[in-house]
Amino acid sequence: MVAFGDPVRVETLQKLQESLTNVAGAAQAAQMATAEVARMVARESALLAHIDYFGLVAMLGLAGVAVTLIQRVFR
Repeated sequence: MVAFGDPVRVETLQKLQESLTNVAGAAQAAQMATAEVARMVARESALLAHIDYFGLVAMLGLAGVAVTLIQRVFR
């Protein structure tokens, strides 16, 4: 979860603003840095969601294997 005053987020935002100030003006660099942080957060949240989904599918697959082994029809 990303909080507004999160020190890691603030530091990343400041570093991005500093590096982008050389390319664009200060106001535009602030907007570009904010957009980049938003992209990074979206990318990380998508990755974490996919990891959770993979774990759920793996557990359902193992449950299916367990049900198949328990059934008497296949023994």
